[in-house]
Amino acid sequence: MNWALIITCIILLAIAYTDFKERAVPVYLFIGLLVICFITTVLQTDMATAFLQLAINTGLIMLLLVALLIYYRLRQSSLKEVINQKLGIGDMAFWIAIAPLFSVVNFMLFFISSLLVVLLIMIVRIALKKRVALIPLAGYQAAVLVVIIIINRLFFNHPFSIDLLSFN
Repeated sequence: MNWALIITCIILLAIAYTDFKERAVPVYLFIGLLVICFITTVLQTDMATAFLQLAINTGLIMLLLVALLIYYRLRQSSLKEVINQKLGIGDMAFWIAIAPLFSVVNFMLFFISSLLVVLLIMIVRIALKKRVALIPLAGYQAAVLVVIIIINRLFFNHPFSIDLLSFN
């Protein structure tokens, strides 16, 4: 595993730990994650690709946020409870921080699959009658990403900045 991926995993584990423990993540971890993800992509491809992936994936995150705000506006006629009660700012910061790491297709695959993993974890917790007040989404997604990075590095060694579905 190269040094950039090792540092990425360390930062991701720190995000997961602090999110699980305190339900809050310091801003410097997100900034460090953004920088190391950007560097990782530049080392694998080039700077233009890193900026493009950051821009497009951030645009997707903003589109998701707008759709979520519209949904809650129609459902509750109030937007007061959406940010930091339904969806944390730290979750959005985490998504933006990992945005340069992934191609658009791989970002969507990671985003959807990690949300499904979190959903399954929450279903199991509820089935076991464990109290679920706040979901540390960034922490769970960071832990999922560490597992994906390790599995990818051990078995596939596929750069995340190249679409998984491209067979060239």
